Amino acid sequence: MEFKEQVQLLGQLPKLIQEPYQRYRSFSNAIWNKGVLTVEEKEVIAIAVAHSTKCAYCIRFHTRKAKHLGISIEKLLEAATITASIEAASPIYYRYEKSELDRQAFPHHIETTIPFIDSIDDMGHLSTRIRILIAFAVNHLVQIEQLQDQLVNLADESNIVEDEIREAILVAAALKAGGAISHTAELINEYLSIESGV
Repeated sequence: MEFKEQVQLLGQLPKLIQEPYQRYRSFSNAIWNKGVLTVEEKEVIAIAVAHSTKCAYCIRFHTRKAKHLGISIEKLLEAATITASIEAASPIYYRYEKSELDRQAFPHHIETTIPFIDSIDDMGHLSTRIRILIAFAVNHLVQIEQLQDQLVNLADESNIVEDEIREAILVAAALKAGGAISHTAELINEYLSIESGV
C-alpha cells in the first residue's frame, strides 16, 4: 500500500473509533510534546525503534519528520544500525548464556559485547548519550536482560539521568502503539474491499 493511501485510510480512524483513537492520540501526543528530550532526539530514537518494529509506515512517517527537522541521513542510518546491532545481539545473548559450546565457538561474543558495534562510543554522527538512549529504547522491545545491565552502567558513566531513559522508553512505547495503529489501514482497506465486492 502506498504511503499516501495509508495516510488517507488512517484518516478514517477518528470517525470509526473516536474515543479509543483519542486515547491513543492523547498518549502519543503527551510523549511527543513534553519532556526532557528535544523533538530531534525523539525523532532519531523513533527511527531506531521503527526499524525494530518493522513498521514501514512508521519509518516513512518519522523519516519525513526527521528530514523536515534537518536531521542528517547519516544520523538516521546510524540509529538504524544500532537497532540492527541490538537485534543481532538478542539471539547471541540468549544462546551464549545457555550454552558452554557457544561460548567456546564464539569466544569474541562475550556477554558485554554488542555485535558489530563493539563500542557504543565510536560511531561518529550521534552523541554517546543518544546512542545509549537508542539502545535503551530498542532494548525495551527486544528485552535483553544482560544488555539492560550494561546500559545502566553506561548511562551512569555518561551522566544520563533517569528522566531521559524513561522518555526514550516512552518513545519506544509510542512507536509500538503507532505501529499497531498504522496497520489498521490494512484492516480498513480489506474490510472496505470486501464490502464493495472487490
